Amino acid sequence: MFKINTNVTWQDGKKLTSRDIKLQIPGVTIKYPSADTVSITSNKTFSPLESLLSRPLFKDKLIGLGQYRVSDIKYQDGYINYLKLTSPQNQTIIYRFYQSQDDLISAFKIGEVDQISLSAPPTDLETGWKIDVTKDISTNTQIFSDFS
Repeated sequence: MFKINTNVTWQDGKKLTSRDIKLQIPGVTIKYPSADTVSITSNKTFSPLESLLSRPLFKDKLIGLGQYRVSDIKYQDGYINYLKLTSPQNQTIIYRFYQSQDDLISAFKIGEVDQISLSAPPTDLETGWKIDVTKDISTNTQIFSDFS
């Protein structure tokens, strides 16, 4: 059983309810006992469940929760390669997505992106470049997903 914070509203002003949580996971049953409760059951252990539940939600037309709205989105070969988020104060966050780690590193080297996140930095970035390579875990990362 999971309780929903009913004080949260969508960017269109409507309140978040349990029925807005629309997950479709094979072998998992989802019920909505009340407007603020989601019941999730499975016959087998499903280890990625908590990570799926921690992902942000979107409704139709990319209406989400929180202050940042999707203001621009671009696709390449059917995949998102550019996402621009804008706050009511006109602050922007831009995410670029690359098809391979090599493409990402090349974009970083030519200055197309300011910051990259890799599980293990390649050795050529650790030597010969005037950059700070940190191996800290950032807990201040915003990730957006669509559960519809």
